[in-house]
Amino acid sequence: MQATKEIFDLQKSMEARPLSIATIYKKVRKLPNGNWHLTGRGYDYTA
Repeated sequence: MQATKEIFDLQKSMEARPLSIATIYKKVRKLPNGNWHLTGRGYDYTA
């Protein structure tokens, strides 16, 4: 999934201990507007 890869790259650059791509794939959810979203430790990520 392209959104998972984009969120992974963004999170890797901002978090001290980023999640694995498999964990992001399990936790990402689709918003009503069509974007994909993940709530991180210190940030919220949207792709």
